[in-house]
Amino acid sequence: MSNPERSETPSGRGAETEKPVPDESARTKAKEMMKAYEDRPTAVLPGSDNTVAGTAVSEWLDEEGQPIYGRNDDAGNSS
Repeated sequence: MSNPERSETPSGRGAETEKPVPDESARTKAKEMMKAYEDRPTAVLPGSDNTVAGTAVSEWLDEEGQPIYGRNDDAGNSS
């Protein structure tokens, strides 16, 4: 049940369409983005009863087990 008026190629593009070639900066950015998919050790935050919401990547916690992101006391300090 094909429609003879409809083109067989999507969006009317033919086979002559070339694929874009990524430059070095795009490759570097993609490599950085892939780090999000690496397995990293996690820690359970106190009082969270081992729920997913209470689990953090160990790199996101300080020595005392407190989250390091979202703190306002680090803003503007250069020491």
